[in-house]
Amino acid sequence: MDSAPTFDVLSQPLPILLRDGKTHANLTLSAIEAYAWNRSNTALVYGIELGLTIYALLIAYMCTRPEKRKSPIFILNILALIFNTIKAGFAAHYINGPFLELYAILASDFSRVPKGEYVCSVILVVCKFLALLCTEGSLVVQVHAVLATTTARQRLWLLMATGFFALAAVGCGFALTIFSAIAIMHTTVTFTEAKVTLAAGISIMVSIVFFMIIFVWKLGFAIWQRRRLGVRTYGPMEVLFIMGCCTMIVPSKFTPFPCRRY
Repeated sequence: MDSAPTFDVLSQPLPILLRDGKTHANLTLSAIEAYAWNRSNTALVYGIELGLTIYALLIAYMCTRPEKRKSPIFILNILALIFNTIKAGFAAHYINGPFLELYAILASDFSRVPKGEYVCSVILVVCKFLALLCTEGSLVVQVHAVLATTTARQRLWLLMATGFFALAAVGCGFALTIFSAIAIMHTTVTFTEAKVTLAAGISIMVSIVFFMIIFVWKLGFAIWQRRRLGVRTYGPMEVLFIMGCCTMIVPSKFTPFPCRRY
């Protein structure tokens, strides 16, 4: 091996034998390192998501009064959290399953993956869509409740706009679910699926940002009306408005950047 300072040790080939026992394939240390880094980080994300979703589910159930548990908003929120919990659980299983074994990923050989793993992966994408469906439905119902004090014309136009964005997000999410299920069963990713993934990500991002803008705007408008009536105290409404701007509006400035990776 060349020990010169210019030699890149991470790019040196590591030969392996493929399934037939004869064909050689070369890997690199950098590819193995990137694989390990991506797998560990993804597992960390899904583990945190699973824990936080279970925590949010318990808090939402315990902090809601019994008479409010039959409301559409509560039911949709609980269903969204349940589906997201199932999705995160299957995602954590996927990260540690045979689909992401080192040989399967680097050699693109998924022949050793049992059929049950394909079913689990399809359930994952279906639960992801169902969580999206319940989330968008909950947001539409919440907007309808928030706009109860606005004029009929404003309420009509805003509900039409929110309905359009919600349907666009759900439609793209449904298309992505179909393409993802097909790709899972055939263990291939097509150019069309990549485009649908991008469209779904953008539509979901835009719909959520639009809903958040409506919520924060309505809260700010209510504060402005209170100021006109002479209420100058700094209360819970102002706190919610400031926190809404910090946790809903400001993060939306950075959401387009991950889409560029597709």
